[in-house]
Amino acid sequence: MKTVLIFAVLALFCLPGCSTPGSEYARAHPELSAAHRDILIHGVVRGGLAVEGMTKQQVRLAAGNPTAVEKFDRGDVWVYSHQSFVEREGGGEERSLGSQGGGSSSKPGITTGRQMMVEKTMIFFEGDRATHAQISKERE
Repeated sequence: MKTVLIFAVLALFCLPGCSTPGSEYARAHPELSAAHRDILIHGVVRGGLAVEGMTKQQVRLAAGNPTAVEKFDRGDVWVYSHQSFVEREGGGEERSLGSQGGGSSSKPGITTGRQMMVEKTMIFFEGDRATHAQISKERE
């Protein structure tokens, strides 16, 4: 009985930690589109028009502060960069290691090397509203 009570109390303390400012905003604004709710709840901006119409505040709640802000003729571009390692397999396949990885080897089917991959998300704004997003992946 005490064990169940302890787990119940711990669960109550964990619930507030599971929410983010973006997910709280999405819950407080049921008028948001499904695409905008998804971005705010999961914090992931996909390329294309999914962000169209989101405000700068909403994008910041979902994705945080941009790595860089650039100007273009009609507005701003917020740039988010994420680096990760990609390992090359002996057969030419690649697999992501996240931000850390192992060594290298020249045996087929085994890692033959690793390379830094940079994923760049660019969100374009005209005034306070996002128009679209572009995602690119580059090897360094």
